[in-house]
Amino acid sequence: MLGTVCRAGDLLDLFDGESPEWGATAVSRRLDITKSQAHEMLVSLESIGLLRRAGRGRFRLGWKTVTLSKRLLRSEFTGGEAAIVRRLGKHLGTSVDLITHDGGSCVRIGGYGPSNYSEGPPRMTGRVSAGGKILLAAMSDERANELLPEFDLEPELSAVREGRLAFETAAERRAVAAPVFDATGSIFAALVVAVTPSQWDVKGSIVTRAVVGTARKLSETARNRPGEAFAMAEPPLVAGGVGASM
Repeated sequence: MLGTVCRAGDLLDLFDGESPEWGATAVSRRLDITKSQAHEMLVSLESIGLLRRAGRGRFRLGWKTVTLSKRLLRSEFTGGEAAIVRRLGKHLGTSVDLITHDGGSCVRIGGYGPSNYSEGPPRMTGRVSAGGKILLAAMSDERANELLPEFDLEPELSAVREGRLAFETAAERRAVAAPVFDATGSIFAALVVAVTPSQWDVKGSIVTRAVVGTARKLSETARNRPGEAFAMAEPPLVAGGVGASM
């Protein structure tokens, strides 16, 4: 049963903006399974709404994924937390990103303004994003090395764990990220703000203090919230799509 679930997860991971449609033949080749197994998984996922038909023998992601996404966000964030993020964005006059990871890649789960947290996967840029460093620091060194085996991250992630702060320096951007902790004291998201180098030279220290303070406020609300799930009362935490790898 576990193997079947893992294969279904691998199948769903195939669907992205560049390859939004898949059929049994292509799935069988990519996942190295038989065509009959691929077809059975596609049909089974369609039957529960995670996939939908897109023509003869073709499938796309199903609308049930949207429903699940909305349920997830409503169970994690309150209107008060959305307002905290909105105030940070207005105070700094820039976009704010709240990101987490889906097991292997960063995903934007909230924020203020358009997404601006990463310029691309580390394998393309040669750098790990500020938010990615926070999320990787929450993992074991073994798991971080599995995700990015070509990067020697242990010294940097140790510093991030100690300082609870991460920075990103690139030719056209500067970014800072701080961890957001859940009620158990575990990191579940990274709060990220990115600005231009010239903006950073003028107000880098202000941006850093604001991000750290806001992340602390978000963590405090998570610690103090009652146990039941919350429905988000307002929409400022703008949902985004899957982003690039760490």
